[in-house]
Amino acid sequence: MTESLSNQKEELIELGRDLIRGWDARPDVAVFRRDDLAPIVILAFATHTHRLAPIILDLLERGSVVEATPLIRLAYENAFTCMWINQVPDSVAGFMNEGVKKRRATARTLREAGDAIQPGLAELLEQDLPDDLDTSSNGPAGNFQQLCNDLEPGGAYAYALYRYLTQYSHPTMKLGDLFLRNPENPGSLPVYDPNAQLPTGSILVHLTACTLVWAGSAMDLADRDRPRCAELDRAARRLEICPELRLSETARNRLIRTRN
Repeated sequence: MTESLSNQKEELIELGRDLIRGWDARPDVAVFRRDDLAPIVILAFATHTHRLAPIILDLLERGSVVEATPLIRLAYENAFTCMWINQVPDSVAGFMNEGVKKRRATARTLREAGDAIQPGLAELLEQDLPDDLDTSSNGPAGNFQQLCNDLEPGGAYAYALYRYLTQYSHPTMKLGDLFLRNPENPGSLPVYDPNAQLPTGSILVHLTACTLVWAGSAMDLADRDRPRCAELDRAARRLEICPELRLSETARNRLIRTRN
């Protein structure tokens, strides 16, 4: 984010809300470019992003940055996943394989728990699971760092942002330190600060608006009519980002090796 955007928190919040209104006003009927499950999966994650965003923007507007950060992380992961599914031809197979893998892992854990949760739930989860599909995308489907490496702009910078958000989305040392202050007397215990908060600025508002552009663009790219193309391009220029994340050289090379 450039310096020109760094002091425009209120304007960026309004831009985010405009993007939500644009999503809500999109046509109900779409003609999809792909005939697999990709558009439906994109629609699900894009919808989730746009349902999270109003809550995030309200929290950021009143300075509740710590509370907003885990939701921003989820919206960010949703948006990148939307774009990845749209851009990678065999993404759906990888996504489905990862889903089956996680269901089987959950079933194993349920069996270890015995009947403490719900008898028969493990068997229900494993019922009618498909065999693994042939794909080159199992890695990025199950690992967000690899998924980021499949996209550009993306890669290490995109994953670094995700790691930053993760610090405040789990019970980490970084999150714990936020609520502690150095004691006045050396050797004393740190002082607990119940009102601790992250700085209120434009960076996370900007990132939230970016997730709306990327999730919205992934859905728009999946639609042959591209109904929101002009709107999303304008918002991307305002945010100084690319509205479309494209395949990286890493992803292209992997897909070429698979075809050969």
